Amino acid sequence: MHPRRVSRPPACDPPRPTNAIRKTISVAIGASCVENAVSHELGSLLAGQLARAAAIFNVDEVVVLDDGPKHAGSDVNRAAALLAKILQYQETPQYLRKALIPMHELYRYCGMLAPLDAPHHLRATEWFEYREGVVTNQESGQSVCDIGLDVPALVGTIVPHNTRVTLFVGKTRHTVVEGGREYIKASVVNPLDVKRTTGRYWGYNVRVARSIEELFNKGPFGGYDLTIGTSERGEVTECCSLTLTDYQHALIVIGGPSGLEYLLQNDPCREQHASPATLFDRYLNVCPNQGSRTIRTEEAVLLCLMYLKPALARHR
Repeated sequence: MHPRRVSRPPACDPPRPTNAIRKTISVAIGASCVENAVSHELGSLLAGQLARAAAIFNVDEVVVLDDGPKHAGSDVNRAAALLAKILQYQETPQYLRKALIPMHELYRYCGMLAPLDAPHHLRATEWFEYREGVVTNQESGQSVCDIGLDVPALVGTIVPHNTRVTLFVGKTRHTVVEGGREYIKASVVNPLDVKRTTGRYWGYNVRVARSIEELFNKGPFGGYDLTIGTSERGEVTECCSLTLTDYQHALIVIGGPSGLEYLLQNDPCREQHASPATLFDRYLNVCPNQGSRTIRTEEAVLLCLMYLKPALARHR
């Protein structure tokens, strides 16, 4: 995976984040849904659908749950790696992919996937005060970034080469000339600040969790104060009457084809929990009286996010 975005002291002053949008929504998905696909092509298409769902519902973080059997000393399984890589590929703006994402056989079918067309996937003809970029080189204590325009951006601090960064470039285009070259003056910001200052969705981060402990405790927000598990064996509550406690960082967990029981069955802490329900603040059935014996994971993600959207929005 390409390096994570970084937040460093700005070289110029971007807008200060407001208190309007500080809350985040994370969704964890069991990677066994991809393992259940009969081919690499279908697994890739499934991953693309999950990426679309995350973008449509303004998800801030997607956690790939490596919910299969664990083997000592092994890395994540192939299904988790495929899902994580395609989620990240889809979230990366097209003009950054060549620099950030090396060719790999896991990306074989990415050309078939529907693009996210997310707000941070800016076109060369569009101008917005923030833009995603990649550091291409350093010059005289400054960093040059490709931001998908005809003119590169110049950041007044040193950022490691080939790092993806979120840049504040100003409300209007303004260029400067340094060393005989034209640049757009910019500063590095936290990508969450874009949402906080403008209300504009700015993509999701991806991480892999190999255990329940990693799921809850290894996230970028220092923990989650609202956790929701989903299952056909969960609590049945009408969508319009569902109430949730106030939160800063909410985590919604959706299992693979065998549900969250499969995750617990393969986890080192399984002896501490009698059922998945004990892991969460709320354990919900988002589609009671379903007409099919099974709900596929890609369907469950859409159902869950649509079902929870009104209750989550009351606190946003």
